[in-house]
This record gives sequence, C-alpha cells and structure tokens, in this order.
Amino acid sequence: MKRFLLLPLLFLLSITFTKALTTEQRLAMKHSFSIGYGEQFWDLFYTGCKAPSVGETVSRKDYYNKRITGNIFAEYMYQATKVLSVGMNVNYNGWTSMVDEYSIPEVEGQKPNTYKRAIHTIGLIPTLNFTYYNKENVNLYSGIGVGATIITENNSVYALPAFDFCLLGVSFGKEHWFGNVEIGGLVSTLILVNTLPTRFLSVGFGYRF
Repeated sequence: MKRFLLLPLLFLLSITFTKALTTEQRLAMKHSFSIGYGEQFWDLFYTGCKAPSVGETVSRKDYYNKRITGNIFAEYMYQATKVLSVGMNVNYNGWTSMVDEYSIPEVEGQKPNTYKRAIHTIGLIPTLNFTYYNKENVNLYSGIGVGATIITENNSVYALPAFDFCLLGVSFGKEHWFGNVEIGGLVSTLILVNTLPTRFLSVGFGYRF
C-alpha cells in the first residue's frame, strides 16, 4: 500500500514553485522531459489463484507474498504543432510472488511444489499526443502509442507488442516546470491470458525547454 502514496506526492511536487507563462511562450518550448509513476489497482483485488482449463496441464497454482512495483516511467515529447506532440515513453514494471503448485486431481496430504515467480518488464513505446484544449496554465490531451515490451520471467526473456492509450490527460504548470495526470492504460501482454493493464492512473512531473 505504501507505493500508492507516490501518486499524491508527485501531484503535490508538480504544482510547487511555478511561474506563469502565456500560451505562446509555453508552446515555444518544443521539448519536454518527465518522469512519473502509474498504478493499475487491479492487483488489490486479484487473488492470483488459477484454475486449470480444458486441455491444459492439470495443476492449481496459489500465489502469495506478492510484491508489485507499479509502473515507473520516463517520457520525452517534442511539440511538433500546437495540437500534436511526438515522443518516446520508457517504462518499468516488476512483479514477484511465491507460488504453491498442486497437481490435479489433488491427493490427500499432497505437498505443493513451491517456487518463486518473478516478472520484470521494460516497455519502449513511441507516442503521439493530441491536445484539444490549450491555455497558459493547463491543457487537455489524449494519446496513443504502439511499441514493444521486453519481459524477463525467471530464466526466460521474450518480447511482446505493447499498446499505450491515454483517454484523458491533464497537464498543468507555469514556466518550465509542469505536472500531469493521465487516465488510460498500458497493455503489454495483450496476446497472453492476462490482458489487464500495467498502468491505469498515472502522475508525472516534468520540465519544458
């Protein structure tokens, strides 16, 4: 639960000690760099228990002692026009858990095969943002990105397509410093059983120049 405190802390940081600019002055700063933190929240309710499906190797896996970093990201954007910006998002997400695996059908007194499962992902996502409300202190935007996620799971390494979409983004700030809040999702495992996003709500803090 402590990691959820990062969202309000970043929000407070992003609105501190800023100075007003006109819209034209802000748009003259073509480059921006930001760092941030995102949460998916579904892991608060996800038990991690998986029942076997038809045709699958019959076993039941119980997950416990889960540790999740949340989504940590850095982003560079270039303001190509008043409404369009392009850039790159690099993000990291870590997940570890202990697993008790039981064979099916279970035998009375059966001891589980216990092991640790660790998944680490690094996403590289080229991004397009579309701004539809642009004022001197705040702007509203949406965005989309398509890239790849490199995943390491125990001793395996593989890559999957990654899709990033921002349903609603709010950027606020004055002069060089700014903050933003985004509602959307980073889906990096779409072709696997787990299609839940690794990021749904995110808060960032950045610098324009």
